[in-house]
Amino acid sequence: MSEAKAIKTLIRATGMNARSFSKQAQIPYTTLMSILERGISNSSVGNVAKICKALGITFEYLDDLTGLSDSVFNSEISNRRDVKKMTLTEEALKTALEVLNDELKERPLSPERVAALTETIKVLSGINPLSRP
Repeated sequence: MSEAKAIKTLIRATGMNARSFSKQAQIPYTTLMSILERGISNSSVGNVAKICKALGITFEYLDDLTGLSDSVFNSEISNRRDVKKMTLTEEALKTALEVLNDELKERPLSPERVAALTETIKVLSGINPLSRP
């Protein structure tokens, strides 16, 4: 798989189109399209670095992806999506704990609030793949 095809697939995996991604990566849309159509061999290292940064990957990871078969590559992309979902869930739990900690400093929880929080934690734990036995 070529670097351009890997980048194109990773951009699609973010849920963004090329124009939105170019803004996030802080490179001109036409430059991104040129890279996606012609490959990275004639692009500046700076532009490739911006693309990798916006995708949350390293040069080495991009290089590793190019050596994979399509089926292994697709499996890798699927795993990245799962990790992203897990990270969002962990962030939601951290935020909830911070809010709870602040509220507990001001007033104790009623039994109803304890029950509601317990339910919320159960639901969030069910979403988080790391919390499953």
